[in-house]
Amino acid sequence: MQQTARLADDAAFFLMDVLIETGPAEQIFTNPHDRRTEDSITGRVSWPGRTTTIGQP
Repeated sequence: MQQTARLADDAAFFLMDVLIETGPAEQIFTNPHDRRTEDSITGRVSWPGRTTTIGQP
């Protein structure tokens, strides 16, 4: 994702075939408006009733 953030002008985040957020890549990767976007960028996975960080139980 770092390469995408560096090279892209615009970005979009989809979750389960639903468009969650779109905008300038810098804004999406540094200050996303939606928590689900931030969770994905930071490696947190959110499922109903459970949130975990990749690499941690």
